[in-house]
Amino acid sequence: CPDWTNWTNWTECSATCGGGSRFKVRECVLPDVRNVQQCPGPDKISEECNEDPCPSLTEWSDWSECSLTCGGGTRSKRRECVYPRNSVKNDCLERLEISESCNQQVCPAFTEWTDWTECTKTCGGGVRKKVRECVLPKSVGGCLGDSEYEEACNEQSCPVWTDWTEWTECTKSCDGGTQRRERKCVLPNEKSALFCPGPDNEERKCNLNRCPTWTSWTEWTPCTKTCNSGMKTKLRECIIPKYGNQSLCEGESLRNEVCNTEECPSWTEWTDWTPCTKTCGGGSRTKVRECVLPKSGTSETLCVGEKEATEECNLDTCPDWTDWTEWTPCTETCGGGNKKRTRECITQRNGDSSCEGEREEVA
Repeated sequence: CPDWTNWTNWTECSATCGGGSRFKVRECVLPDVRNVQQCPGPDKISEECNEDPCPSLTEWSDWSECSLTCGGGTRSKRRECVYPRNSVKNDCLERLEISESCNQQVCPAFTEWTDWTECTKTCGGGVRKKVRECVLPKSVGGCLGDSEYEEACNEQSCPVWTDWTEWTECTKSCDGGTQRRERKCVLPNEKSALFCPGPDNEERKCNLNRCPTWTSWTEWTPCTKTCNSGMKTKLRECIIPKYGNQSLCEGESLRNEVCNTEECPSWTEWTDWTPCTKTCGGGSRTKVRECVLPKSGTSETLCVGEKEATEECNLDTCPDWTDWTEWTPCTETCGGGNKKRTRECITQRNGDSSCEGEREEVA
């Protein structure tokens, strides 16, 4: 009898999704006999396969930003393969990303950087910068990057000035003098080549007001002594300006000088007083001295003062008589009688002297 071979394996499905078909076959093996009937049944069978819905492609995205603004960059756009929920993963079998060239125009370019500028400070932290220029082709935007670059420089500590000293005293009290003040530069270290900017001393004018002035000296006064070193004097006055500082004139307003230094003649001691010229009623008495000239004999000046001194003495009032009384009647009317009159002696209470003359007179 004829006989079938075994079925082959299923062929590959004609579609990976969305419904395809596959088949398998077998052959009928016939005996080497004529007029034998064929094998019963089909020699090929088919069936549907991969009936799950196929994944679908989304719309293309917009082109991405060009990777370069000039000089030839690339840009791309993408789409996605969307799988149904109940399907087995299956690629869409299409390109999901495409790229193309963009911005093929020549790029602008910077020149070389310039040299660094001078630092803005010599110490204490300054800045310096360098620049470059953008060389532009026609109808192209600017260069990418900075056209100026800055960096810190000279960050070492600066030397510093001490505080100014107080102003010195003015060299003049008026008519314009000067005064000074100083300061010192303190270096951050001994090897520093830097120095503080500015002067280390200052000077300014001071006391610009006019000075008071002296009048001329007066003549010398007479010497206070004619010998034995006296003193003579001359004066001047300070005239003060109507404006400005009222400070006094510099110098002395009075000047003394020794004069008549030669030795003076001298007096001897006074003698004793002479007896009073009266015992009462005011008399006088006298004492004398002599002028002794110096041995040098150079003095032409006599002794100063009197060689004789007189003073009053016995100033007590003298005893004195009152006036005479009237005569008494005559003791006889004829033949010779007598009459009398009297007076009284008036003396000081403490006086012992009596009046001179008679107290009673008879005629």
